[in-house]
Amino acid sequence: MIVTKTICPAELRQPIPAEPVMPADAAIEAADNVLQWLAARFRREALLEERLRDARTLCPDG
Repeated sequence: MIVTKTICPAELRQPIPAEPVMPADAAIEAADNVLQWLAARFRREALLEERLRDARTLCPDG
């Protein structure tokens, strides 16, 4: 008889840190390619956070 058990890695159960709040008077001045790179990093971060949240729903203690 084969028994399978779903487990959730401890790393997946760790809280996701709160998103830092941008100061109201913040301004970023940079070359267009640097701003595009920053935007790509932010999109990647959002995608990874979404994947973590989705993966947590598959944990037994969800």
